[in-house]
Amino acid sequence: MIKELNFELKYSRFSIIFQLFIGLCLAILLYQLLPPMWWLFSLILLSIAFLLFLKQSRISQIAYLDQKSWSVVYLPKKVIHRIEINKIIDYQLF
Repeated sequence: MIKELNFELKYSRFSIIFQLFIGLCLAILLYQLLPPMWWLFSLILLSIAFLLFLKQSRISQIAYLDQKSWSVVYLPKKVIHRIEINKIIDYQLF
């Protein structure tokens, strides 16, 4: 049996670039569909949503305990939480 499963997760710059690219595509699409005032309003909402995404806590470390139990450490607080994970999906994108 595996004795220790402890993973240190790295910060993904690609995920932020991907989010910016999707936001830019949405802004271009909305520019073609909406009047200028509504487009400006939607651009402001997209910017606020992106800033809230950046302030979100990120997982920095995950460790296997037993069965479905895992311990997770979030940044920047470094508080350890015990959670239950049923399934892990690797999208190979981030």
